[in-house]
Amino acid sequence: MGKVTTLTPEEIRELEMSPSDVIREKIAALGNEEALAAYDSFVATFNMVHDAYLMQANAAECALFKEVGPDKYQEYMYNNFYNGNAPMMDGYWEKPFKERVLFAINATRTFHNCKMKILGEDDKKLWYRMDPCGAGQKLWEAGMCEGGCIADPHPITAGGKNFPVYCTHAPLAEIVANDLNTCYIYQQDYPEQVGPCSCIFNVYKHKEDIPQSYFDRINRKRPE
Repeated sequence: MGKVTTLTPEEIRELEMSPSDVIREKIAALGNEEALAAYDSFVATFNMVHDAYLMQANAAECALFKEVGPDKYQEYMYNNFYNGNAPMMDGYWEKPFKERVLFAINATRTFHNCKMKILGEDDKKLWYRMDPCGAGQKLWEAGMCEGGCIADPHPITAGGKNFPVYCTHAPLAEIVANDLNTCYIYQQDYPEQVGPCSCIFNVYKHKEDIPQSYFDRINRKRPE
């Protein structure tokens, strides 16, 4: 594990907090108890809505996957991920490394309002994880990754087995980026069993440093 040099200790401290905790800390510093109580109520509602959406999306995606299988599922879901990721990838790799790191960390952190753990940095990449994962791990612990919600090895599982269907959005995003002739904002390392713990997110400093294995597992060639 290398020492993180791209981010300052204060930046790391704040990035490892959930977005709501960062804002709560600032409100609390003002000493306004009424504002703090109102904010806590808002965050509780946000988290409830987030979890309800997560469960509903998972149920719908599992039903579709069980009905049509992995190839058709990839075909049906592709346009959704293309429309969401194509604008994000425009000019991404031309940005300074620190800007890309901040963008990548916040892409997961703000979506799930979760804490993060920045793990290390070396001459090729910086890596981190959710702490805990606000998506697949939450579904796994709720017992929502059973039955038709598990996929066998396929490009949408990055070749992994017993892969939660909801989590296939991660390899799908890499597939879409590759088809745009670029590399995704980060490359994920998946545990042997996806679900019970967070994946590792790697932000590479240069596209050419990304190992070939990340492209092989989604059945795509390295972008030119």
